[in-house]
Amino acid sequence: MRIKQLLKTLFLSIMIVSIAAVGFAAKDVITSEWAAAPQKIDGVNTDWEGLQMYTEKKVEADIGFRNDEKYLYILFTFNNPSNLSSIQGTGMTIYFNKDGKKKKNIGINFLTKSIPPDEFIAMYEKQQGPLTEEQKTQFRGQKTFTVYEYEIKSKKSEENLAVATGEGIRPAVFRLKSEEKQVVYEFAIPLEKTVELAPGVGAEPGDALVIGFEWGGWTPETKAAAAARMGAQGNQAGMSAAGSDFTGDTGGAVGGAGEGLPREQLQQMRRMMPKEYSFWYDVQLAAQK
Repeated sequence: MRIKQLLKTLFLSIMIVSIAAVGFAAKDVITSEWAAAPQKIDGVNTDWEGLQMYTEKKVEADIGFRNDEKYLYILFTFNNPSNLSSIQGTGMTIYFNKDGKKKKNIGINFLTKSIPPDEFIAMYEKQQGPLTEEQKTQFRGQKTFTVYEYEIKSKKSEENLAVATGEGIRPAVFRLKSEEKQVVYEFAIPLEKTVELAPGVGAEPGDALVIGFEWGGWTPETKAAAAARMGAQGNQAGMSAAGSDFTGDTGGAVGGAGEGLPREQLQQMRRMMPKEYSFWYDVQLAAQK
């Protein structure tokens, strides 16, 4: 009897240790590779050859990281464009944390926009200097221009904030390119982050990071379209609330903003909402060589 009790106790101990090992198993860490030369950011992934890629099966995408002493380079390749959801309207927001937690306190929102020629000319002259009339005429021969913008996004305010600029603050750069069955996103983000609103990672070579990617969901345009289909254009406050939180099933305030929607409309809004994606990775930056 005593032997049976000892065996039972031993068996339970083994089970507890096994469960504990599963529960506290080390998280998979993605290794950033050292970039021997600055990565070209143009939306073409042929110059990333040899990089170890990691597959995100839920969105049929591959992701890889490189860094040098100044920049973190990210390659994000979508192999099924349908998983981009409403990224054209929301852009992609990237979060960086050194404390090992999935926090979205502040991030960088990368967004493309199509603008008319005159707006592009004004932007170009502000950044690069005056254009000749002949150059302006050439620009006006194109219907629209795609510009690549980024802003700092604060979770506390849920607004995009102006990016800090000035001497010593390096800009972040991104490009994307669509091919037949693939969409490539490339990013070059400064490691240094001198002030809170600087577009940087806030890390050094060799540091461990938690990096989050988020895109999709509601945009002002898709909300308005949903409101039109539901015949509820006049209840924009409720639409905004429904877009941020679907916890109100009784028609009360939803998400703490504006008047709530009836339960049936909330359910319909859930079905109409574009998919929202959020993925986090543990990344070990390469140490300086």
